[in-house]
Amino acid sequence: MLTISAHQIGRAQPLFADHPLALPATALCAGPLNLRQLLGHVVRAELTTGNSHLRHRHLLDVLGSANSVQALHPQRNPALPVSPLEVEQALAAVLQAVREDLFLVVVDGLEVSSLDAPLAVNDDSRIAFVRLAALVGA
Repeated sequence: MLTISAHQIGRAQPLFADHPLALPATALCAGPLNLRQLLGHVVRAELTTGNSHLRHRHLLDVLGSANSVQALHPQRNPALPVSPLEVEQALAAVLQAVREDLFLVVVDGLEVSSLDAPLAVNDDSRIAFVRLAALVGA
């Protein structure tokens, strides 16, 4: 299982406690992942896991997209399951944040800056998200 962590430049404590993330079995068997695919798995897992309306706030706050689903659908009951379209909208917000250099992604101690470069990810990998700037409302 991957370990997910989040930090902010200038802050000594992590933004939340490390937590495990299980990639789908097919994700690692299909060959090397790239950052775009890894972020897709992370966003989907954070939004579709049980109690996602509570749990996803931690990581998606760091990535700048926690409010994207609620902002696009303000009348939506957050306790309801998230639709595939809402997952794609949240992922689009995360990918935009990567392109705008709002955070770094560090995989097993190595910074990853290209969305499409292959990553050496395995079940024991540690994925750290490092927020570079304070986000409005975060």
